[in-house]
Amino acid sequence: MIAAKLREFRSAPNFADYLLIAAIIIAMSAVTVWWVNEDTRPPNWDEGAHLSRSLFYREHLLNLDAVTFLVTYAVYPPLTYWVAQPFYIVFGTTMTAAVASQSVFVAVLAFSMYELGRELWSRRVGLLAMALALTLPMVLSQFREFQLDPPLAAMTALSLLMLVRCKEFSSRNYSLALGFALGLALLTKWTVFFAMVFPVALALLWAARHYRETGDLARLKNFAMAIGLSLFISLPWYLAHINLWIRDIRRGSEYYGVREGDPAVISFQSVHWYFSSIVNDQLYLLPFVLVCIGIAFFFVRKDNFSRNIYPLLLVLGCYFFLTIVRNKEPRYITLAVPALTLFAVYWVDQLRGWWPRVATGAIAAYAVVAFLAISFGLPLLKSEQVVEARGGEIVIYAERGYRVGPPSSDPWRLEDMVKQIAASKSGEELAIYDHGPGGDSVWFNNAAFSYYGEIYGVDFISRTRVDDAAFIVKHNRDARHEPPAGFRTVDSWTLPNGTLVTLMQRTEASVAP
Repeated sequence: MIAAKLREFRSAPNFADYLLIAAIIIAMSAVTVWWVNEDTRPPNWDEGAHLSRSLFYREHLLNLDAVTFLVTYAVYPPLTYWVAQPFYIVFGTTMTAAVASQSVFVAVLAFSMYELGRELWSRRVGLLAMALALTLPMVLSQFREFQLDPPLAAMTALSLLMLVRCKEFSSRNYSLALGFALGLALLTKWTVFFAMVFPVALALLWAARHYRETGDLARLKNFAMAIGLSLFISLPWYLAHINLWIRDIRRGSEYYGVREGDPAVISFQSVHWYFSSIVNDQLYLLPFVLVCIGIAFFFVRKDNFSRNIYPLLLVLGCYFFLTIVRNKEPRYITLAVPALTLFAVYWVDQLRGWWPRVATGAIAAYAVVAFLAISFGLPLLKSEQVVEARGGEIVIYAERGYRVGPPSSDPWRLEDMVKQIAASKSGEELAIYDHGPGGDSVWFNNAAFSYYGEIYGVDFISRTRVDDAAFIVKHNRDARHEPPAGFRTVDSWTLPNGTLVTLMQRTEASVAP
């Protein structure tokens, strides 16, 4: 009785905590805006595609086409693209505005992690979970791009919180809140199903057991209402173009995995793939060690396992379903971060003496150092420290996240070329982007070219006939580029990766009347 009262006191909400979390969100968002303005790299492959899709929704919004805006198909569900629209309206149609819109999901993740830690354990655990989740390398760096996976992690955390609070569907209000959160999560990306199916199934089993024992249907009704609400919110988008969605799911799940050389599903390499990604992309070594300590503590107190059962099932669901999909990508398992973060910090309260304060200070200090290192770089430390292991390298520390660390001033020239084409007022303002050996790369790619074309009004043609273009962009490792007949060289640059890019313009004499 006394222990229960003490736990209730320790987990009671504190207004100062909410002020601290709000201040952290504002500070992180301000640094992100600064970072995007300082960084000169164009969007990478997936980011460029997502930015272009967000502009597609903007066009329908400006045309006041509400139906198309709500259910139009752009490969992925629309929530992240919808959230960007108010930021475009207020701050202009820029990459900075798009990335700034991710601050909405930063806030969702921060408050959800705090409330999860507080609900399951204590305020201390909630604050540590919030701080660590926001500064893990994948999450921190991907929130500086316009991507779907960090927002999905945020919506997964919110869904997990509502599942915990609905207490096996005994609370109607929180059951409905769960349905609402799941509906929005499904409108972020369908892979939230991988994360939530096992935890929700267990809660349903407990609700069914309650019905068998008491004859009370209330919990099963609450479950039905939660699922019904989630489908009411998300299903119209999926049903509006179910055939296209199924086609793209099949292609994305298998074709790209084969093309990129991902391991076959039935193989040790496939099973090991996401474990390596969790260690070296999502966490790095110290947070991974904290997660291992948390798993070991499952066996220290008998209620540790039961209170962690939903997060544990979430991780297992993510790992199982993503492993049996051929197409693999480190970002995909970001939706397991909320559960992994809880494992990394919940055990701190169970230490004795002054050790909880020491552990709290160490984890908080690590979060601060990780944020500073990935955001700005720390000159007193090496940019990356790895150790060799039997299965490959293990990242101990790195001044980067998944793709980016401190802002870069590397001149990739892509946006400058598109601006130059747009300003020329010559021909039809069409461009060919012609890759040769060493051409398409993470920072110089078709998706970024297409996005800047949307921004500056330049039609983009990829790998088509020279006859159709007013401009050509040649990009490969050749020592020089000779313009084809009817074109002249406007300018040529050597890019940071050593490749050569040349902008060529059709001569006036060769433009068709």
